[in-house]
Amino acid sequence: MKNLISTLLFLVLMVLSVDAQETNLGNISNVDWQYDSLSKKITISYDLARVGAERYFRISVDAVIDGQPLTPSTSALEGDVGNYIRSGLSNKIIWDVTQDILFTQNASLQIKVTSKSVQPTPTPGPDPMPLPEPNLFIPIGAGVLGGGLIVAGLGNMNSDDVKEYESSCDPNSSSFNSSFVEVSGNAPSTCDLLYDEAKKDHDGGTTLSMIGVGVIVVGVGWFIKQKIDEASAIDGLRGGDDRIKVDPFYTVGSVFWPGGQIGNLGLKFTYNF
Repeated sequence: MKNLISTLLFLVLMVLSVDAQETNLGNISNVDWQYDSLSKKITISYDLARVGAERYFRISVDAVIDGQPLTPSTSALEGDVGNYIRSGLSNKIIWDVTQDILFTQNASLQIKVTSKSVQPTPTPGPDPMPLPEPNLFIPIGAGVLGGGLIVAGLGNMNSDDVKEYESSCDPNSSSFNSSFVEVSGNAPSTCDLLYDEAKKDHDGGTTLSMIGVGVIVVGVGWFIKQKIDEASAIDGLRGGDDRIKVDPFYTVGSVFWPGGQIGNLGLKFTYNF
């Protein structure tokens, strides 16, 4: 009997634990929506804040139309909805409302966006790629270090020796000093001496600046690699959502010619980080 009570208690606690994980986290704010009467679609915008160390959440949408509750069908929603939606400002969801109901601008509509902890769904096959934690120390450090090197390099390229050589030894300068180019015997002229020092500073500054640019490029490359790795991991966890989308489009133009109306036809490429 004691074992039976313990088992029941464990099951109750497990159910309560699952229910707690399913609870709305309340980290969504500034929910707003706009209805486009031409496309018959509703654009929902919202802000999604972090919860502790959590950055990704499961986002769902519920609606009340003319007092009747309605849950939009999955196929009618696109954008920042579903599993592994990253926290951020101005997230957007596009709802093709025609797939669920005949909606008019006179209808009363209330929309609720809910955020819950991500619940991984077991799938056959190998485990999905673990979600990497972006390390911003390297790109930020590279930017600071690279910027410092560039500033130091520009300082060398505009040192006092460089400025004095340009002002005193350039015939086109208003402060050109003809005595600086005069040679006494085999001794070098003053401009020759200034040139050596100015060239040393200029070359050193150029080298520092180039190294600084290289460090910044490495930092940017590291950041892009992290974003690509993160996007690939999220694709695997979501079940293979495409990061790169190619959609054909046609827009009707406003310019009329005798033969008809000019429009635009092409392909739209979208890459989601």
